[in-house]
Amino acid sequence: VHDHSLDESSVGSPVAVSGWEEWSGIGRWIGDSSAPVRIVVFGDYECPYCTQFDSAFRTLRDSVGDAVSLLHVHFPLSYHKWALPAAQIAECAAEQGLFGEMHSLLYQEQRRTPTERRSWQQLVSQLGPGLREDVFAGCMSTERALARISRGRELGDSLGVSSTPTILINGFLYPALSAEHLSAEFAKHFEAARTGGSWSS
Repeated sequence: VHDHSLDESSVGSPVAVSGWEEWSGIGRWIGDSSAPVRIVVFGDYECPYCTQFDSAFRTLRDSVGDAVSLLHVHFPLSYHKWALPAAQIAECAAEQGLFGEMHSLLYQEQRRTPTERRSWQQLVSQLGPGLREDVFAGCMSTERALARISRGRELGDSLGVSSTPTILINGFLYPALSAEHLSAEFAKHFEAARTGGSWSS
């Protein structure tokens, strides 16, 4: 299991996956869960290529708005020591409705060296007064946030996910999808959703 580069020239041959619309209870949404184009990302907060893909998604969303959304499914890789604690921090923020904000902070934090990375208390302070630190502390001191993370790993394992980011768009699993191809693939899926036609790679 590893993280992989998004610089590959091919998007591969996407494979249809059944039941993907029922994964909301396993991941966390950024954007409207009923958007015409929904992207699922199996991600790891210590994976540099996940950061690249997240940046590409945000650029796309700035351009097309509510036409696209993202479901982040936690898939922390075992050799990334910060990935699991970061996923727990994200889940504890989600409990207070601030997943998207913490998600962004965690990818920004990846730029720091391990010794420079901030504590969850310092990260929480960046989110402003809307977050209760006492509730967050309670979440961090228990294992309840780990349940959704574990379900994400189990789902990924069942699909044969072996690297991050692993990406689905409207139920089609991509063996590889570079940041530079994201906009083009979005356009194909959006047109299929708009016309009610079938999608093809």
